[in-house]
Amino acid sequence: MFASCGAYISHRDYDESMEEGTVWRSPFSIEIEERREHLDSLEGARLKLDFNSLNTSIFILSGNGRDLLGLASKFSKTSVHVRQLPGSFPDEFSRLLHNLLASAKSLMEVQRSVGNRWWGKESDFMAKERSEVLRSIFIADEVEFLYKLRDFALHLGSPLLEIVTEMRSVGAGPVEQENSIRLHRDQLLKWTGWRGGRNFLEKQAEEFEIFEVIERYFKSVTDYHLWFWRRLEDEFSSSIEEHQEKAQELFLWAEEFVGSPEWFRAGADGPPVGWSARRFRAENTQARYSYGSRGFRIFTVSAAGSISVGESSGWENLPRRIDISRGVELSL
Repeated sequence: MFASCGAYISHRDYDESMEEGTVWRSPFSIEIEERREHLDSLEGARLKLDFNSLNTSIFILSGNGRDLLGLASKFSKTSVHVRQLPGSFPDEFSRLLHNLLASAKSLMEVQRSVGNRWWGKESDFMAKERSEVLRSIFIADEVEFLYKLRDFALHLGSPLLEIVTEMRSVGAGPVEQENSIRLHRDQLLKWTGWRGGRNFLEKQAEEFEIFEVIERYFKSVTDYHLWFWRRLEDEFSSSIEEHQEKAQELFLWAEEFVGSPEWFRAGADGPPVGWSARRFRAENTQARYSYGSRGFRIFTVSAAGSISVGESSGWENLPRRIDISRGVELSL
């Protein structure tokens, strides 16, 4: 989502003829460092960190969801009989369920923290818009139950699972097989920490199917994540674009001066026939100029004809040439 120029941040030139304890820093590395400091100061840089946190959280959740759904698909809605399952199936299902619930709650907490940071805890977005979307996507009783089911496992261990195969027929009709993964309501209700989750439990049969509840919850969590991600992008699009454009501009500038050709990055011993260093540099220069710059200032002309130059945003045009005289010696 965000461009990067990190490969150039630590670029330094060293002169072995210099006295021990002295480092000569190239003007290129000085320019990169100054620009990087500017990029890091932008609102878009802080947004990038939050998007990365959200991305990591949804990646973990998605992996846990795939693992659990993959295991359940070997039994639920199949012709596999319970006796054909390995003895470790219930324990493995409990482990993956715990991982899924933990990662889902972690994602929701990250989303809440990001929302509070960018909109404010008492904002209309957090208090109204977000709450309305949550209510429209999630089934409240199921969410509260699953949140507390994780806490139940932390306090009392994994809940007892019932892996069941039932054979049924109606009248003279064919025999049908139904597989299900169930929890025991009365065993769960013995715990006193349910609070809101108790409403869901009290509506269930003594043994109730849990996998369909998990499927709905997983879909709701991912649907809400997509909504929240897009909402954050829309609300702060100008800050995101500023950071992206400046980072890409810096990347293209660095590529013009120190970019390595593809054959070199691929580990070839030498350039292919017909390769030209001058053409390679010219192509990089053309790419940078075609992309443009955010370093231009706005000029305004008054009615009297006087011209005034707009204030700098701290991002001037990148230099066309690197001035070797800007290098500095640092005593270590």
